[in-house]
Amino acid sequence: MRRFWLKNEDAVWDLTSKNFADNKSFFGYPEGLGVKVKINSFEVDRAFFIESVKIEDSEISGKLYFKDYAHFIKFTEFTGYIETTKPLRLYYSTNETVTDYINEWYKLVLIKEITKGEIDYKTGSLICPIKFEALSRWKKDQKITLELSPFGEPLVYPYIYPYYYGGQNNMAVELENTGNLPTSCEVKI
Repeated sequence: MRRFWLKNEDAVWDLTSKNFADNKSFFGYPEGLGVKVKINSFEVDRAFFIESVKIEDSEISGKLYFKDYAHFIKFTEFTGYIETTKPLRLYYSTNETVTDYINEWYKLVLIKEITKGEIDYKTGSLICPIKFEALSRWKKDQKITLELSPFGEPLVYPYIYPYYYGGQNNMAVELENTGNLPTSCEVKI
């Protein structure tokens, strides 16, 4: 079963719930979850050459199911509705055993359009088509904590700062970006 969550700066709205409690809805019929690529190529003597490959911005759409109009209003307050420049995080998981959004893939999105219709007489819920404008590729936060222990004898610092102390007790940590996009690193000492 696919699972979705929408996160603003402070809270999370579950988009895969069937019980419609506070901060819970159901996101059905999702489209645009994949990747769209623009390929520029040319042909010379029946041989094709690829000049560039660029991932294009995409739109994610679907239908949101709400318990009633009041629940819809709570959702619009949560998202800042349309008139916000602060992106939301749309988390996505295909793992059936996942119960929360932590460590899942997400895209930064803005709500491009949400249409409020009438209460569906068969289900008793409010069904709203929604479109998200994707502002990023799918990405995943990764937090790694390293604890370093000194080795050897303690160093004595007899010199006035600034001074470079070299020697065998200097420790180094090598960080490697295993993704295909530039990323930042936060180091706390």
